[in-house]
Amino acid sequence: METAWFSVHLEARAPEGAAQTVNEDAADRLRDLLVEHHGIVSSGAGQWVVTIRLEEPGPVRAAAVAAALVESLAAAAGLPDWPRSEERRVGKECRSR
Repeated sequence: METAWFSVHLEARAPEGAAQTVNEDAADRLRDLLVEHHGIVSSGAGQWVVTIRLEEPGPVRAAAVAAALVESLAAAAGLPDWPRSEERRVGKECRSR
């Protein structure tokens, strides 16, 4: 099966009425856990955002695999268990030779 590299962007936002605080140490731990996926993690009041790279056969699978990976590692890192926003951007990476 042929694969390609994809960048996947996921956002988690605090539900209304929930504490809006993100522990910066937890965001740093998630960044460390995602190093092999070239993870970029940012956080602020009421949200945390992750962009990772992974090799998969298609964009739908890339989004699903990324979501499961990020959710499990975010929990292990100690980030709040906020719902992901429905916005998931998946982009196929182009490489020039």
